[in-house]
Amino acid sequence: MKCFIRYLVLVCLLVTCNWLKAGVIIDSINTTASACVNSGGFTVFAHTGAPPLLYGIIDGPLTVPLQNSNTFTDLGPGVYELQVINFNNEADTQFVSVFGNYQYPDFLPQAFNTSCDHNADGIITGGLKPQTGLAPFIWQLTNNTTGAAITQSSDTFQNLAAGSYTLTLTDAFNNTAVHAAFVNNTPTSIQVISNI
Repeated sequence: MKCFIRYLVLVCLLVTCNWLKAGVIIDSINTTASACVNSGGFTVFAHTGAPPLLYGIIDGPLTVPLQNSNTFTDLGPGVYELQVINFNNEADTQFVSVFGNYQYPDFLPQAFNTSCDHNADGIITGGLKPQTGLAPFIWQLTNNTTGAAITQSSDTFQNLAAGSYTLTLTDAFNNTAVHAAFVNNTPTSIQVISNI
């Protein structure tokens, strides 16, 4: 009888130990692309027989210590190694890609001088650099002498008098780029542009 009881206890211990080794399974991961600097993220869906679960990023452009939340935010583009751990310290890991290629807006303006002295027919164009910023864009040209400003969706400003101007580009994330432009009275075709 003692052997039977010992055998029964041993079987119960083995069954209990196997139940405690419930494992962790990552079911799915929903990612959000990084459309602006460090605006990506992901949410992890996992299950285990031994809750609670803790979630952490153990490698990548950014590491995050174990946390209760299954959501990670404010991540830039890159590949992250996710780890999910249960109460028994069992873990599952998976690599997660956060996509995105947002670059701050930038442009290369050109200024065209007036045709004759005192004519108001100068032109300034913004010249958005490819793959920078996120549309829609707002362009603002400010006359540095008078303070008068023109705001529009087009990057071309016409009928300008000679003078010093500041051109500001704002994208959908309210990130800006600012450059100076100069329209002269001499009919030279293109002026030197400088960053502010």
